[in-house]
Amino acid sequence: MNSPIAGAVVQVDSWAMSWTFATDAQGKYAYWMDRRNNPLTLIVAKDGWKPQTRQARVNVTTPTVEDFALAPIRC
Repeated sequence: MNSPIAGAVVQVDSWAMSWTFATDAQGKYAYWMDRRNNPLTLIVAKDGWKPQTRQARVNVTTPTVEDFALAPIRC
């Protein structure tokens, strides 16, 4: 079972800008972006977890949702 990860850092990069967010207690964050920022690169990381990167696009007809399932780093 996957549990939310509070305090994960979410970096969102576009061709023009970068934004950095932290997830809340439910592992969520939200921000409005104009589609002119497409394409986006999303990087999610937290100490002790393997970071993930993926590409995304802002959709003008519905909110864009990107779920990540980080795996713990095993030493």
